[in-house]
Amino acid sequence: IRDSVRKGQALMDLTSLKKEPVALMLQYSEAEVVGCHPLFGPSVAEPSGHNIVLCRGRGDAWYTWIKTIFAETGYTVLERTTGEHDRMIIDESDANGRHPTVSIASSGIWTKMVLPFPGADSTAIVPSRRATRSFMPDSPNPGA
Repeated sequence: IRDSVRKGQALMDLTSLKKEPVALMLQYSEAEVVGCHPLFGPSVAEPSGHNIVLCRGRGDAWYTWIKTIFAETGYTVLERTTGEHDRMIIDESDANGRHPTVSIASSGIWTKMVLPFPGADSTAIVPSRRATRSFMPDSPNPGA
């Protein structure tokens, strides 16, 4: 990642848990960092009534841009710290008897990947190559 994403660019994850992935992005990149977790599956056609959690990692410009795009599209943006997010997801998973990655992984768009995170959960969900598209401009202020 260090060689692919530069300072001033955005680096955003879509993993089920946030604390370790955001910490690793901060450690291995100088980019602005945003943790993102859509709380819905890929079949959602209408954003209204669906939540997205954003966790601030580093920087304000990209965080604000990403938050604005989601909010203006109609999603409800829930701002949480990485710790608040992970407690919320783990509590919800425990209540439903499910691992936090099960529903996303079963969609077929996502790939389950084991990462060397310290802690209880070392599983992350990442978009497969066929689902990955770059939609972000070079700057959160195009034309600036």
